[in-house]
Amino acid sequence: MSSSGEVISSSPHPFGPTVLPGKSYSETYKLSALCDDQTFIQVQMMITNVGLGDSNAACELLVLRPGEKPSKTSRRFNKTRWSFSATPRPTLSIGPCRLWQDGESTGCLIAFDSITASILIDRPARSQQSPDTIAADKAFKKFYVNEALVPWTRLSTALRMPRLPEKQLKGFGMLERSRSVGYPKDFSNGWISFYGSTAVGAGGTQFLAECHFPASKAPGAIGWTWNDRDHVPKPLSGLQMVMKRKADGAHETALPILTEPHAALVISGEQSLFRYSIVDELGPMLGSVVRLIIGNPVTRYYRAQAHVSDDQSPVEGILEIMNFE
Repeated sequence: MSSSGEVISSSPHPFGPTVLPGKSYSETYKLSALCDDQTFIQVQMMITNVGLGDSNAACELLVLRPGEKPSKTSRRFNKTRWSFSATPRPTLSIGPCRLWQDGESTGCLIAFDSITASILIDRPARSQQSPDTIAADKAFKKFYVNEALVPWTRLSTALRMPRLPEKQLKGFGMLERSRSVGYPKDFSNGWISFYGSTAVGAGGTQFLAECHFPASKAPGAIGWTWNDRDHVPKPLSGLQMVMKRKADGAHETALPILTEPHAALVISGEQSLFRYSIVDELGPMLGSVVRLIIGNPVTRYYRAQAHVSDDQSPVEGILEIMNFE
């Protein structure tokens, strides 16, 4: 890693991973889809040197459906179980999962046992760096780069869950790629994402927000928002987060409220949906090793509502918050 160009440069095709040396290298493809019926589907395909051995891979599928129990499934594979091929169509394969480009469309298939999600986007992937890119130092010995390969756009999904017939869904989604040398705690004290859409018949409002809390512990989160009224993302800074206690039957739940100072933006968590910790998933022995290396990143998902501006109706969506415990 003798120069910034060598570190940041990547494969000629957006789906071609560039495996870098070092135990802290990771590359992740993340497809987040919010369907018109408020079903949320998130697929993550990753290659990493973190853990035992280098160039290992993993696939994860999260399905959050209104009124139903969350479904989270993941599989890990060694370096012989993943590949990228530029022909006949550019395809990244990890175990039984695929991410491909076919002309002007982008597809993703993830299949675990009796759960299958097939997602089709009528747009090709393009490498375009998002505003939320972090360099830990000028020599780029550690860096985090995020790309919006497919911006928030219409998509269709065929979803099959256990003991249920296949369901055809439509909605909006975004495909991102992040690449890093370094661990999450090197770059940030937490990440926040909001994915919001209203069905076309209800006016067709879409809104995204992505930001992070700086590792320097500077006050407020920084990042960007993307209202469908705008052609490009707008910078966001100083976003504040507080947790508000709310009664939930016999229990009390803490829900996040995010506000941008001197602006109309307010994102309010309405319902806690799911909590995920890789340290917990790996169990006491391996989890304790991972905790020493990367900390304990915990991701929570909420049904949420974004008040974007005084002249727009609130946007319903999913709020994703990752922080360290």
